Amino acid sequence: MQPPRGPSSVVCLATVFFLLATTAACTGSGMSRSGGDPNEITREEIQRVEQVSSAYSVVQRLRPNWLRKRGPSSINNPSDIVVYVEGSRYGPPPSLRQVDPLNVASMRFLTDDQATTRYGTGHDNGAILVRLRGSE
Repeated sequence: MQPPRGPSSVVCLATVFFLLATTAACTGSGMSRSGGDPNEITREEIQRVEQVSSAYSVVQRLRPNWLRKRGPSSINNPSDIVVYVEGSRYGPPPSLRQVDPLNVASMRFLTDDQATTRYGTGHDNGAILVRLRGSE
């Protein structure tokens, strides 16, 4: 038995492909459920996350792609993603384990180019900026 062919089946197939492509584009991208900026975690998002003990846990849960190194890596280029808290260099991503999520106003990811423009060389994998409450 052959599947029906005609305008309605073409429209149906096109709709299915569109939905699959849209889902694939968003899956694993780190986008918030509200469709906000994928490069920012807001205070409201942090408050919605349950059972997190640190800012690192928040990033792991909401934007895990921020913790993945990008581009080619080599033994000659061991740079990591750099964390800045209130504009001061804080360390690599695991240093976020020392930051209480209740004190965080927002977090933002900068690409390597954005981080290099703002902070200089040594940001081959980007940077995570943390703004604390009270400094908004």
